[in-house]
Amino acid sequence: MIYRVNIPSCYVWMTRDSADRAALFRRYVIGYLAVAHPDLQLVRISGMKAICARKEIQYETGETSYKEAAGSI
Repeated sequence: MIYRVNIPSCYVWMTRDSADRAALFRRYVIGYLAVAHPDLQLVRISGMKAICARKEIQYETGETSYKEAAGSI
């Protein structure tokens, strides 16, 4: 399933004077998703939307997804 997450508009002016603006903008979006939506991973950026997919569960390592961990509390 694909998820569309709004990117904070402040990232536009925060990256304005950067020599490599696109890379910095992408790093900000990845950081934002890690904090605000830890169960999603970035697929691509389209306009001011982050197109994301849900992270896969790593059964081999014993890690669970965010959704499963939240349900067990």
